[in-house]
Amino acid sequence: MYSVYILFSESLGKFYVGQTEDLTTRLLNHNSKENPNWTRHGRPWQLFLSIPCSTRLSAIRLEGFIKKQKSKVFICSLKNDFHLLKIICNKFDC
Repeated sequence: MYSVYILFSESLGKFYVGQTEDLTTRLLNHNSKENPNWTRHGRPWQLFLSIPCSTRLSAIRLEGFIKKQKSKVFICSLKNDFHLLKIICNKFDC
């Protein structure tokens, strides 16, 4: 099972969207001091939303769709509007 995940950094006030097969390990990686990636600047990252997907392809497509919106309002809507999340999940076979 794959997941599209959205992290939030309170220190940056930003969201990060990704996809993974192992959400627990990926979150630990984002918050690890050994992490040389961009996300090191936002520590600690908090899991804002996780959306399960049955295949990696559907997770990649959903991740891309969310990123293309470039909107904090849209991301917050996904968490607060179950109907919207259900429509989007159906569109991407999640």
